[in-house]
Amino acid sequence: MAKNLHLGQPMEHFPISFPRRSIVLLLACLGSIICAEAQTVSNNTDQSWSVTTVVKGAGGPLRTTEKYSKSGSKTLYERNVEVLGPDGYRPSFDIEIETVREDATTTRSIQRSYTPDGNGRRQLVQVTEEETKHLPNGESNVVRTTSNPTPEGNLQIVEREVVETRKGGPESQDTKSTIYRTDSGGNISGNPAPVRQRYEQQKRDDNGRTETTKTTKWVDSGNTGLQLAEISEKVVKQDGANRTSEERISLPDFEGNLSEVSRTVVKDTQSHGQNVETAETYSMDVSGRSRDGQFHLVQRVTTVRSGDAGRTTTEQQIEQIDPVGLDLKVMTKTSDVVTSGPAGAEETKTTRARNSDGTFSVISVEEGKSDQPPGTELQSSPSNQPQ
Repeated sequence: MAKNLHLGQPMEHFPISFPRRSIVLLLACLGSIICAEAQTVSNNTDQSWSVTTVVKGAGGPLRTTEKYSKSGSKTLYERNVEVLGPDGYRPSFDIEIETVREDATTTRSIQRSYTPDGNGRRQLVQVTEEETKHLPNGESNVVRTTSNPTPEGNLQIVEREVVETRKGGPESQDTKSTIYRTDSGGNISGNPAPVRQRYEQQKRDDNGRTETTKTTKWVDSGNTGLQLAEISEKVVKQDGANRTSEERISLPDFEGNLSEVSRTVVKDTQSHGQNVETAETYSMDVSGRSRDGQFHLVQRVTTVRSGDAGRTTTEQQIEQIDPVGLDLKVMTKTSDVVTSGPAGAEETKTTRARNSDGTFSVISVEEGKSDQPPGTELQSSPSNQPQ
């Protein structure tokens, strides 16, 4: 699968809307954006690389610089986002993630996030520390602690997440994630009550079928303790190079009765050197319509990837319900071209949006250059869940 220059992550992990968000929205959504993951290279060779990306479009030009370095058991990832102003580019926010593999079973990382203050100086806005313990048989424990600075400059814990993964057998595993929040004094003490809990069960069979059930509970403002919030059931079937999946989401109503509200069907096929993925989402709720007890197709995302030596092209179109005609129409088109060679890679990503007359206009152009060594594979640690 083609890699996007950003963070070495698969392209579809980045929402189409990100490049064209306004600076105000970028800062307002800082908690979501700083979920950038600590990176580790799959081999033990010391190395470093950088990526520079410029986005032109709604929200003003943005320039993102990412740097990655590895030395021994330590890795450092830096991400700097700047916005173009009257006097050139100025800082918008920064992220630094340092990861150390202490031994064969323990990895620690610390993520620091910064934004400029009123004088343009970098100020710390959040720190997330993570410890991962790798247990026998593929099991693991992760403890993630998030702290925010106080007005006095001290760090105050605001959230702690504990993730436990256990094997139920050779082809099954259970993962339990619990988030705890602090009391008014900023301390986690005694037996704190969780604010969100997710339990995931995954099973595989010999026929290439994987079943995953996720149950999410959180604290409802009108109740005490954890209340059922969502159940997700997903089935993935692998047939050679082709794959299909179906995910169903069920939510409780105001009386607590559980009912299915949406489903997404994804078909991924390989043919004649192309990878074609079609994702269709059906929902009980359609904007502009009252519920009629039926599921309606509300979105279709079609992604076509193709490539040869040194060049990968990805074309994607998003069809959504037209709020006027209430029928499915192509609303967004994206073309992404990555060329690579011994010196690194270059990427150009163009996004077009539908106009009221049915034509399409360019709303953003994203250009990136990377000196990341060809063939370098990246793996991601569990994502942070900041405030």
